[in-house]
Amino acid sequence: MGMGQKIKPKDLVVTLGISPEDLLSHYKEDKDAQGLRRSYLEGVAQRMVGVERWGSYIDIVALIMFGIVFFPNVRDFVDGAAINIFWVVKNLEIDPLLALLDDVYHTMSICHRLHGLDFEDAHVLLGSGSLGRSFSN
Repeated sequence: MGMGQKIKPKDLVVTLGISPEDLLSHYKEDKDAQGLRRSYLEGVAQRMVGVERWGSYIDIVALIMFGIVFFPNVRDFVDGAAINIFWVVKNLEIDPLLALLDDVYHTMSICHRLHGLDFEDAHVLLGSGSLGRSFSN
């Protein structure tokens, strides 16, 4: 598992210290979006404080922050791309900028291969917020 690869929920379970059943019941995975509701992660973080699991608390808050920083226009959702970047930074100790650039390159390659989109086309989609709206539903 490394940069440019999609992180599976079971790998995230180990990193965050959340039970597999709990995380999998909240993980959204379909053709439009993959990820977790931010409100779910906030609730898990509060539970971690209650049982004094500070390492898991810090990791969950960091994941929430990655979601907010990378997709600020997506309400109450931490996208799969933010999860991938978080996981790589946390587990492989890779610079967040390199992880972000690799994920952008990987996404652009897929867009180009599947839809023939180039950078300008993707920029228009990202700038219009149409990608963000598809994740917030």
